[in-house]
Amino acid sequence: SEFAARLNKMEVDRQNLAEAVTLAERKYSEEKKKVDELQQQVKLHRSSLESAKQELVDYKQKATRILQ
Repeated sequence: SEFAARLNKMEVDRQNLAEAVTLAERKYSEEKKKVDELQQQVKLHRSSLESAKQELVDYKQKATRILQ
């Protein structure tokens, strides 16, 4: 009957939407993991940069003392 056909179509649509939501959630989770990893890398590189800046300051001060 028409009702059964419509009901069946709605069930198929619901299942497709459920699969799409599951896929979107999985992609979101993967992207969030990538973002977290990149943020950790940024923190690490910032720390390395600060160390390099301090090393340069120390080097310049030492060079200035030597040249005086």
